Amino acid sequence: LCSCGGDPVPARDHEPREAAAMVEAVTHDEVLALKEARSAVEAPDLGRRLSQDPVEQVHIGLHGPGEVVVTFMTQQRGESSAVQYGEEGSAAMQTAEGQVSTYTSLLCPTNHARMVEPGLGDPKVSDLDLAKVVNTSAILPRSSESYVYIPLAEPGLAWSKLDKGCVKYKNPNAYYQSPYIHTAVLRGLRPGARYTYRPIAGSRTFTFVMPPGAGTIPQTDKPLRVGVWADVGITNVSYAVMQHLKDLTPDVALLVGDLTYSDGWSSVWDTFGTMMEPLMSTVPHLTVVGNHEMAEGRAQGVDWMYRYPVPYRASGSASPLFYSYDVGLMHVLCIPGTYAPTGLDSPQYQFVLEDLQRLNRSDTPWLVVQFHTPWYNSNEVHYQEALTMQTDLEDLFYEYGVDLIFNGHLHSYERSYNVYQNEPDACGPMHIVIGDAGNYEGPALPWRDQPSWSAFRESAFGAGVLTVHNATHADWEWQRVACVEEYGTSVFGLKQYTWNGAGAANGPNCSTSGDNSAQRYVTVDAVTIVRDVIACGSRAKGSGTGLPKTGTAAAPLAEAPLPATPVNGAVTPGRRLGESGRDADSRKASAAAHVSTAFGRVASSLNTASTATAAPTGSITSSFVRPPGVRPLQREEMRKHLVEWRKQGARRLDGMHNGFSHDKRRLAEADADEIEQVHLGFKASGDVIVTFLTQASGTPSRVKWGIEGQKLSNVATGEVSTYTTLICPTNDDLHVPPMGEQPLDMARLASIVNTSSVLPSSSMSYKKIDQVSDAWGALEKGCVAYKNPFGYYQSPYVHTVVLPGLQPRTRYTYQPEGSTREFTFVTPAAGGQSDPAKPFKLIWADVGITNVSLASMKQVKSFDPELVILVGDYSYADGWSPKWDIFGDMSEPLMSSVGTLGVVGNHEAAEGRYNNIDFKERYPVPYRSSGSESPLYYSFDAGLLHIIGIPGTYAPTGQRSPQQEWLIHDLEKVNRSLTPWLVVQFHTPWYSSNQHHMGEALTAQADLEELFYKYGVDLVFNGHLHSYERSHPVYKNKVDPCGTTHIVIGDAGNYEGPALPWSDPQPAWSAFRESSFGSGLLTVYNSTHADWEWRRVA
Repeated sequence: LCSCGGDPVPARDHEPREAAAMVEAVTHDEVLALKEARSAVEAPDLGRRLSQDPVEQVHIGLHGPGEVVVTFMTQQRGESSAVQYGEEGSAAMQTAEGQVSTYTSLLCPTNHARMVEPGLGDPKVSDLDLAKVVNTSAILPRSSESYVYIPLAEPGLAWSKLDKGCVKYKNPNAYYQSPYIHTAVLRGLRPGARYTYRPIAGSRTFTFVMPPGAGTIPQTDKPLRVGVWADVGITNVSYAVMQHLKDLTPDVALLVGDLTYSDGWSSVWDTFGTMMEPLMSTVPHLTVVGNHEMAEGRAQGVDWMYRYPVPYRASGSASPLFYSYDVGLMHVLCIPGTYAPTGLDSPQYQFVLEDLQRLNRSDTPWLVVQFHTPWYNSNEVHYQEALTMQTDLEDLFYEYGVDLIFNGHLHSYERSYNVYQNEPDACGPMHIVIGDAGNYEGPALPWRDQPSWSAFRESAFGAGVLTVHNATHADWEWQRVACVEEYGTSVFGLKQYTWNGAGAANGPNCSTSGDNSAQRYVTVDAVTIVRDVIACGSRAKGSGTGLPKTGTAAAPLAEAPLPATPVNGAVTPGRRLGESGRDADSRKASAAAHVSTAFGRVASSLNTASTATAAPTGSITSSFVRPPGVRPLQREEMRKHLVEWRKQGARRLDGMHNGFSHDKRRLAEADADEIEQVHLGFKASGDVIVTFLTQASGTPSRVKWGIEGQKLSNVATGEVSTYTTLICPTNDDLHVPPMGEQPLDMARLASIVNTSSVLPSSSMSYKKIDQVSDAWGALEKGCVAYKNPFGYYQSPYVHTVVLPGLQPRTRYTYQPEGSTREFTFVTPAAGGQSDPAKPFKLIWADVGITNVSLASMKQVKSFDPELVILVGDYSYADGWSPKWDIFGDMSEPLMSSVGTLGVVGNHEAAEGRYNNIDFKERYPVPYRSSGSESPLYYSFDAGLLHIIGIPGTYAPTGQRSPQQEWLIHDLEKVNRSLTPWLVVQFHTPWYSSNQHHMGEALTAQADLEELFYKYGVDLVFNGHLHSYERSHPVYKNKVDPCGTTHIVIGDAGNYEGPALPWSDPQPAWSAFRESSFGSGLLTVYNSTHADWEWRRVA
């Protein structure tokens, strides 16, 4: 016997289901009154409005050769995703079936100053809007940890109640739920033909012209027209620019990041979708992310990825953040730029290199790149913000003869001459910054002295069109739509502008207030671009293989040279947190060279050699020799270094175990294996998903498998992904962990935050901290600044492979290709399958990466379960994302041998501002097979159990919410003759008598408890509370033999330590409680009897 304080208690809680004791009932008026209170208060409408046509926000994108993807939204569940289409005027119509999704995001209105008093247009979020969300006092009792009081007379206080810029995760109003997002692919389209299409659920018909296919030589009277715009928003200027671009009749359009400026108020995406429908439903777009998709609002790109699909799989990419597409004579390369690592070992760099190597300049001679943050910008705003990326990629773009680069970010317009290394160069790309589509932040001012490479610049708003005539000639034209007039200054000291939409405000005699550019009165910038492949041989470079076939991954090309020695003399396998591909000295010297040459050179003309002049006084001379153009490590090269790298303790985490004191790594067979973090999940009954991770690109997503003892004769092929997140160590417990881990490595954090060692002070990305201890305070609302080139974590390559048609309760062996190891597992019993001699075993765990976590995992494995459910809060990475990789390594012995069904907790949804992206990318769940539109909720049948997983409080639970609508649908179709046991798992408990998280889920309880009672839910598993508690069967806070047994088991050992103290006296519904750490086992014997057993570990 042992105890964590107080008297010794038994080390087990063991109770068969039928033995539940009857105790005196209690009354709890808070939950009973909650529904009435909620109905009396107008809930905030976060964009789930109804329109006359059930179909809204229609837009189209390019998907693959001869394919267009149609995306549209509906507010009601159950609407068809199908789209009818055909050539205009033809009676022959086809139907494309689609699929539907919905997503949830934490409300994080981080851009306070501009949202309340924008630089242009109307306020995005008023004090009252936010107060309606933050103030829960009208619907919750004071005893609830979700209770917040905002006086009606002082709604502005709501901003001070935010948690590092976000609504607190405990708030039941804290989560935006998207409409239902439908996508359908129209296939077999004929280039140049006009098509009509109609979502079957709607009443409206739309038209578009299919853009020309790759290599199509334009007719003299029908050149390829490409519209370009960026930094749009939802102001009256945004709308005018959209209408103007539509009038330019482009065949296809590029939108170079920063679409909506929702900035954490996600319903703005719905406003944008409706406002831009006239253009985007008729002209297919290729889009990229900007800072307002990735960082502002802590969105992590989630809204953009769900709503604006891009053809990344068709171009052999592992991420929607980087992809390419061929249209006519143009190859368009689309990348995130500064919003993902760009170093030599990064997936972004690897994809760019492989894509450029494959170029077929015979079919697509024009090479165009779009990314958000400009390299060439002579405005004070965002000045030199992308120096690190420029250092990493400019040589590559020059080597492969990039013709044009489009950027946004700067809310003005600027065009360069052809330029390379900050001086005019006829063989360099032309850079066009066009972030002037009208967003609410207003124009970028003032301009610096105009450098020699800058051809035209103006702080007005407009859009452009690129007209490609043939393989050598194209025209570019930017047209002004609006000048804006300054009218005041906000309380935050920011200038504010207005546009009346008519007259002189758009005429040839207008200019934007404060515009100091030489071209401020000019309404059009037009230039003819000539590709000279004789003078610039790089413009013909490429293997000629072109894009891979649709749905296939691109293998690295043999022509790519490998470095003689690893970069910087040390191996850098993997995308280390905040790490780059070049050492600090090389980066700083290269950046300094960029700065020294930027304004010290003058070109006599665009087509003549530039003449160097003396560098400006006080500058660094331009004698720096750039680092050699080394290439990233390939798969075989990576494999050679893995053993030594791991033994030396370098690891991808670079000393960031934070006291992870288990057996460190298995320095044996596993350490020589390029395959890591192997784990199992489920796609559907009989289909097991194998997930594994690799650090180097090129590893096949293939798994050999077979029944144990037989030859591994079956081969399954899957797909590979990688994802990017902004580094947001938001949890203060990272700084001083209560249990089990060393504090977050402040020196490591300081090396990320402090960019002064690699960037000049003139760069907007420059940040200097004097002491390591200052790093924590230098974060911006809990996150590394989006401008920081090291502020983004890049995951390893995540491979998922489905092993189909497996027999139940059969032992299988499997081996990922490239692995030196074989793994085994036993498939769980099929739904409805029962064998009295083999009771079904199901366990639960809630984890972290402490030594207690490891002990809990070992105990779980010793139970020999058929299935594991993990009720949220996996890694406790909390924005320090490499801890997901530690967790994956640590849990591999368990999770590679038994399938897991998990749900999100607050540490997936809110802490670290992940928006569930790590969970969704790494731990697939069977949501599609259970009729769900979101991986946050799903169900699965195993043995005599129907297991439901839902997010609970981390998504809306009220009527009309997708969570409740799906839950009702799933409960209605349960077949209790096959699966008599009904088990639900979600993270935040309804029944907890601990003072931690007290009453935090009252809203979800009020919304869902009657449903659980109506459909006879037997067991509910929860986490969140870092202790253990089991209830008697209970309903509405009264012991009820027909109620549900609630088991809170968030005690697997995470670094936050135990939850204390307990409320006194113990409620009548509470049967057992203890603040220790452990795990549990549910053994199901038949349709009426089961055993539950919790065992203490520590």
